[in-house]
Amino acid sequence: MKELNSRIDEEESDYEFIGRKYILDDDEIPFEVRMKYILKAYRKDQDKWARFYIEAKKVQENASEAKRKLKEARVRITQLEQELKHCKQSKSQSTILESRMVSSLLSEDKLSKFKSIVEKQNDYINVLQELLFKNNVAYPPNKIKI
Repeated sequence: MKELNSRIDEEESDYEFIGRKYILDDDEIPFEVRMKYILKAYRKDQDKWARFYIEAKKVQENASEAKRKLKEARVRITQLEQELKHCKQSKSQSTILESRMVSSLLSEDKLSKFKSIVEKQNDYINVLQELLFKNNVAYPPNKIKI
């Protein structure tokens, strides 16, 4: 067991040595080389940010177009609601007018029936008055005419 632990410790120390061998400290890297890599990373980041900016603009344009379409749809919905309201009002008004026409026709029909009944009754009264006159029964003439 001790041998196994000692081997593991030796391997770890080998890795540390290898790691230290290939990784240099900041003081060991020349300034120009460090700046070269920093500038290279900066340019990559700039390219990424430029692409992100372009993508963000595209997304923003798509969002503004979607907002415009949504706004147009809302305006159209309000127009359709107003048209529906107007149609309902027109329908109710036409129903009212239709019922008035029917009631007017019915009332005219009732009025004409009533007039014909009154005329028939006047004729009947006249016939009765003539019978009374022929039989010499005193009866005042009908003064009310409808």
